[in-house]
Amino acid sequence: MSAEQKKIRVGLMTYAIDGRRAKGTAIVARESVEALLRARDQFDLTFLHYERTDDPIYQHGAREVIFPKFRLNFLNHRFIRMMYYFLTTKDRYDIMQWFQARLYPFFWLAPTRHIIATLHGAGDLTPDGRFIFSRFIFNWTLKLFNKKIRMAIAGSEYAKKDIALKYGFDLAHVTAINNGAEDVYRPADGEAVKMVKQKYRLPQRFFLGMARHIPTKNVVRTIEVFDQFCKISNARNLHFVHVGAEDTETPALHALIEKSPAKDRIHLVSYVEQADLPTVYSAAYALLFPLLNEGFGLPAIEAMACGTPAIISKTAAPEITAEDAILVDVYNVQEMADALRRLADDPTLRERFAASGRAKAAQFTWQAMGDKLITLYKKIV
Repeated sequence: MSAEQKKIRVGLMTYAIDGRRAKGTAIVARESVEALLRARDQFDLTFLHYERTDDPIYQHGAREVIFPKFRLNFLNHRFIRMMYYFLTTKDRYDIMQWFQARLYPFFWLAPTRHIIATLHGAGDLTPDGRFIFSRFIFNWTLKLFNKKIRMAIAGSEYAKKDIALKYGFDLAHVTAINNGAEDVYRPADGEAVKMVKQKYRLPQRFFLGMARHIPTKNVVRTIEVFDQFCKISNARNLHFVHVGAEDTETPALHALIEKSPAKDRIHLVSYVEQADLPTVYSAAYALLFPLLNEGFGLPAIEAMACGTPAIISKTAAPEITAEDAILVDVYNVQEMADALRRLADDPTLRERFAASGRAKAAQFTWQAMGDKLITLYKKIV
């Protein structure tokens, strides 16, 4: 048998990367694909997507499949294009991997022996007051047909349990593979911090929030937390900066800020260039990142890697402990405000969490994530 025949044949749904460079799920997908590219002596890779792009990920010589397009536009729904490929191709894979919790009905018709899906968590099942038809379909597809998936990948131990509970997966078919932080996330020097503050008109001292304006990111509550902090703390020179794209909760956010007695100390920044993120983290006094539906997200690890203390959900345990970050009940405004006050009142405590958080973040690397993914592939096949 030739070396090529011995390779594990893998189809990767790389459309999750296309045009989504700064999205968290796209970052995880990219790092996963790059790990597999580094191990091409073991894998025969095919990238599956909808349109050709000039993304560098496609410039490594791996085989590409563009799902077929039809002359009649009404047939060019992504579902139809993908299913047509599944039903007509002669390609056969050992593994096909999705990188989002968005699997169409009949995904199990894929020409593969095993299906892996990186679901991250069960956040799409967290009630947020919105009905989105496509999300409804994706959620029920996973609920009803999760046994067609050989292995679901969660981003943390908490997310693993949440996936099993809410989607109905057998725990034996869910594995936790932690994400990492790129090497660029490290403490920035004073000159870089000064320049980034000028560029984005940031205050001298500030707590930082980092999330899109949607209910599951708990953004409105972070403003309530800062309001409460202002009532119980004498640190009048500390502001709150929230970085994140506008979305469904933006009107409520603006209304809350307008009524706030501390509105002059609250700043919304809709966009920060990717290259500036490490410096923005470094400039912050602490990160407040109280997600409602995840163990912990990329911003927590990135901030900690930059030497910035993180205030995050208790669900971050066991990977992140109370020695590494301040763990809080993300529904409790007073508890989170007290966490801000503790850091503001005690610079020594802040420095301790800055050091311990940075040490913990060093354990979360994309290399480790990639190694675990490759081990999983080999175990499944």
